[in-house]
Amino acid sequence: MSLDLDDTLWELGPVIRRAEQTLQAWLRQRYPAVSERFSSADMFAMRPLMLERYPEHRHDVSTLRRATLRHCFEAVGAPRAGADDAYGVFYAVRNEVKLFEEVPALLAWLSERFTVVALTNGNADLERIGVSTYFEHVVTAARAGASKPDRAIFEMARAACGVPASQVVHVGDHPGADVAGALGAGMHAVWFNPAGHAWPQDIEVRRHPNQAHQEVRSLAQLRALLQPAARNAATTEQTGRG
Repeated sequence: MSLDLDDTLWELGPVIRRAEQTLQAWLRQRYPAVSERFSSADMFAMRPLMLERYPEHRHDVSTLRRATLRHCFEAVGAPRAGADDAYGVFYAVRNEVKLFEEVPALLAWLSERFTVVALTNGNADLERIGVSTYFEHVVTAARAGASKPDRAIFEMARAACGVPASQVVHVGDHPGADVAGALGAGMHAVWFNPAGHAWPQDIEVRRHPNQAHQEVRSLAQLRALLQPAARNAATTEQTGRG
C-alpha cells in the first residue's frame, strides 16, 4: 500500500507557518537586510518566477525554496552560503511535525502486514520525524519528476510495492491528487476525510468496476477497513509456506 504524508499522518499548515516564522526570526537576527526586503509572503509570491527559471525542478519543492532564498540573498548582496543556512533553519522546523494520535499504532500495524510505501508531493524527512522504519520505500515528486495526480508518480510507488496496481491501495487526504490520481493509475483508493468535506464537484473519478473507492473519517476506521485484506495476506503467506 502507499500512504500520503502531509495532512494524512500530520497536519501540515501549522508546521509550515511555524517554519516560516522561525526562518524570518533567524533572518532578522543574522541577515536583517533580507528580512527587511522580503517577507514570507514575498517569497511565496516568487514561486512563478522560480518555476519559470527552473522548469526542470517544478516538482521539487526543496529546490524551489532554496532557489527563492538564494534569489533573495543575491538581491541584497548577502552571501549565497547564507541562503543555504537559511534553508536548513526552515527545513529543520518543517520536520517538527505532530503525528495524529492514531498514527504510531497504525503504522506499526500496517508495516507488520503490508509493504508500505510513502508517496508524497512534499519533502518530509521520515528519519527526522522518526517513522522511517515503518516504510519500505519513499516516493517523492522530486524523485519521480512528476507530482500527484500524475500517473508516473503512482507507477513508481506501484513498482516499489512490487505488485500489480490492482493489488495496491493508496490512502490520502486530497480528492484529486490522492484519490483520483490513484484510481487513474489503476490502484484502489481510500480518501482520508476527517473533516467530512463533500466531494468537490469539479473532480471527476473514473475507475474500473473492480477498483475500490472508500472514504474514512479517522485512521482507526482505516485500520478496520483494511482488516480483511490483512487477514487475506496472512492466509496467503501461510499457504505459500505450507
